[in-house]
Amino acid sequence: MADVVYLIRHAAPPQHRRNRFWGRGDPGVDAASLAEVRTLPPLAWERPTLVLSSPLDRAVQTATAFAAAFSLDVRREDDLAEADFGRFDGLTFAEIEQRFPEDASRWMREGDDFTFPGGESVAGFLARTEQAWRRITALPDEAVAVVSHGGVLAGWLCLFLGMDFSHRFAFRPVCAALSGFLRKRDGSGWEMVFFNNKA
Repeated sequence: MADVVYLIRHAAPPQHRRNRFWGRGDPGVDAASLAEVRTLPPLAWERPTLVLSSPLDRAVQTATAFAAAFSLDVRREDDLAEADFGRFDGLTFAEIEQRFPEDASRWMREGDDFTFPGGESVAGFLARTEQAWRRITALPDEAVAVVSHGGVLAGWLCLFLGMDFSHRFAFRPVCAALSGFLRKRDGSGWEMVFFNNKA
């Protein structure tokens, strides 16, 4: 069972595509941010034996850059994808409020009970996030690196730290940064060894 888990948020989108809700859309990746990913492997105190990635292109590019240092292939896992924001995808919050004012108001009012128009329910996304975490932390590989998205990783941080999902907004996984978790020897849970590290 996995005793070390590394979390990496994908490289940042190009500057003009940042600060938007990117779910299943493809904003691309910034070349400088992707280059930062190649500096992360020396931070891994335990060599990963498996690199998993969201199937979305920005994550796959990031995972491939990280995995190359260990001569590993990247395995894509569908349940590591970001939330499906439906018609909100690629928009800023101001644009969502302007184009879909009633939906934006419902989102703020309903929170985790909201379903993105044409997309995924928040509750469904959180359930998928938890199932993926339980499955991957039970893998036989001792050290696993996971490349995913802000929403997924913020939820995983709560799970590693034994916190309710409602605290996920307190975490801001940085693009092209590495976080590390170590399973406690007594099996009682996990400890966060570092968070949002860059070389």
